[in-house]
Amino acid sequence: MILCPHEKIISKSEADFDTQWRRRMPHDLEGSVATLLPLPNRFASTEGLRRHDFIIVGGHMIIYPAIDMKGGRCVRLLQGRAQNLTDYGDPLVMARRWAQDGARWLHLVDLDGAFDGAGGNLDAVERIARELDIPVQLGGGIRTMADVELRLERLGVSRVILGTAAVENPQLVRDACRAYPGRVAVGIDARDGLVAVRGWTERSQVRALELALRMREAGVEVLIYTDIARDGMMQGPSVESTAQMVRESGMQVIGSGGVSTLSDIDALRCAGCAGVITGKALYSGAFTLRDALKREEA
Repeated sequence: MILCPHEKIISKSEADFDTQWRRRMPHDLEGSVATLLPLPNRFASTEGLRRHDFIIVGGHMIIYPAIDMKGGRCVRLLQGRAQNLTDYGDPLVMARRWAQDGARWLHLVDLDGAFDGAGGNLDAVERIARELDIPVQLGGGIRTMADVELRLERLGVSRVILGTAAVENPQLVRDACRAYPGRVAVGIDARDGLVAVRGWTERSQVRALELALRMREAGVEVLIYTDIARDGMMQGPSVESTAQMVRESGMQVIGSGGVSTLSDIDALRCAGCAGVITGKALYSGAFTLRDALKREEA
């Protein structure tokens, strides 16, 4: 359950807060733990996160450590630009690290596949999926039914993410959802509200929310929403646009792009996200995965 500031639970003290929370809490959530958090200043004027004394977050959310792969290496790109690359070594080593720290899911991206459809990191994907005992979701270069089948049936991937194909071949999305119910997500990467495709190198004229609604009709339940302008910039996520996507799409939305602090995770949780993908913040040491995972059931 998520009670955001506009629910108007305002307290002058922690005791008063607890009294109000207990009065509002549904019977089936009795015994759950409420967490009192100050609203980050930069979200004070964000739509849906109006300034109040406190916000309360609860319920359940999944943290997805990101492993982006290019040329068989774990890398990070700045705003998706291939020329702004930092190499972090063997993807399997990084996957083991996140698994040992307690990750319950991994978010993998085949950048070579995203850029040119080559799928040059499938060996690394298979090693990660086969060795680790946690599920992985994979995006990048998945543009045919054969691509979907290969990743889900042979490589051991738990969920595929369709991006470019969602714009250019919606029939593939429908077919994949029918063949693999619950194992197909769509990634919507947007800049200024318009969907970007082919590894963010091209911008379509399709609006992000419009595409989300089409994908819901096609049978998609999970949506990964990324504000490209925020990705890798460590300036905070686009909470307003993400909250709007959650509210208007009616889908399970995984927020991505710009997460730089634990407060950013809290804000996306309050926005209603079912999960949060974090990459640069983990790799740069802004916070640890263990600390982020505490936010899953705060």
